[in-house]
Amino acid sequence: MADTINITAAEHKFYLGEDKILVFTISQASGSIAGWAMALVIKASLSAGAPELLSKTIGAGLTITADGPPGVVEAAFEDVDTDGSVYAFLPGMKKDRTPRYYYSLKRLDPGQEAILTEGSWEFAVATQIREA
Repeated sequence: MADTINITAAEHKFYLGEDKILVFTISQASGSIAGWAMALVIKASLSAGAPELLSKTIGAGLTITADGPPGVVEAAFEDVDTDGSVYAFLPGMKKDRTPRYYYSLKRLDPGQEAILTEGSWEFAVATQIREA
């Protein structure tokens, strides 16, 4: 069963346009997670056809830092991942509103596919955001 972890602007202080590393604990791991294929996907809505806004995979932004149990995965974000262009994803977005997105971290291995963590994702907004 997936863990639900909501990433909030107030608690996590993840500002648009900054470098950041978020740590995810894989509580479902009963053994080593070394070698698991995983993807972290962020979308603007939970609609089935909603496009991916940002995606990270093992070796491309996701790193296993403890093979478990429990396993630990770090997601690395660069400023350009969430700079001012993120506003283009939500038509009518006002810059004084906290942008809310949705994410899931999924295991991708055939026969073992599973959502590991999911929830909502809010970015904090500061005055130094680069314009798209």
